[in-house]
Amino acid sequence: MFLGGLRTISERARAIETAPARPIEIASIPALAASLVPLALRDLSADAFPHHVHLQSTSAENVIQAVVARTADLGIASLPLDNPGVDVHWIGEVPCVAVVAADDPLAALDRVGAKDLKGRRLIASANPYRLRMKIDAALAEQSVEMSGVIDSNATYVSLALARSGLGVAIVDLSRSLDWLSRILQSCLWTFISHFIGE
Repeated sequence: MFLGGLRTISERARAIETAPARPIEIASIPALAASLVPLALRDLSADAFPHHVHLQSTSAENVIQAVVARTADLGIASLPLDNPGVDVHWIGEVPCVAVVAADDPLAALDRVGAKDLKGRRLIASANPYRLRMKIDAALAEQSVEMSGVIDSNATYVSLALARSGLGVAIVDLSRSLDWLSRILQSCLWTFISHFIGE
């Protein structure tokens, strides 16, 4: 029985060694899945690039749940991340910008402040616990009342609404910061090499 057990362990070890590498499962919020993740993956060396990558674009809450449930190896989301089953390995911070139609009077300004938004329609994230919470707090601190709100669940939708002249979209700059993708690429490489073993 003991020798049979060792033989089984040895056979299992050989099977693990020769098995194809498992895919890396990445869960990310849509804005980062469409901007930072492709740039980070692009910059991985051929040796570090996983054989199979599955990128799931979903809400921040679902990213957290996927990591906790271990259906995702890596999650990329916006703060807050205060779940006890999640280890945060890196935090990046980017500024927010106001996005308006090209013919909007605000487009002529070098810098748009909270007071410039008074009486305008806000286009922002529908989730009150993420970026929207900070936007609402900043506007309240300056006593700025908006004429209305369009809630959106995706950055690209907010940008399209603003481009159509429907209001002022407040979004973060994570879609366009190449340096942020370099840091994420480094995190991906570290994750792949230490946790996946590629």
